[in-house]
Amino acid sequence: MRHALEHLDQPLDVDALASIAGHSRRTFDRRFRALTGISPLQWLLHQRILHAQRLLEGTDLSIESIADRAGFTTAV
Repeated sequence: MRHALEHLDQPLDVDALASIAGHSRRTFDRRFRALTGISPLQWLLHQRILHAQRLLEGTDLSIESIADRAGFTTAV
């Protein structure tokens, strides 16, 4: 989770997070759901949205720049 939060601007997927954690995707997904109550992908999307919200509220960055920094492929 810490790694994902520190690298939200980079392309991350569940397979990459599982690999970083040293687990198979299935084990990672099961343990992540047990810990958080949601899937890793849902959690990652929520964290990106929260990061974008903080940037929107606290900076004068453009929407495109914020989307990029939050790890979204487009501002849409």
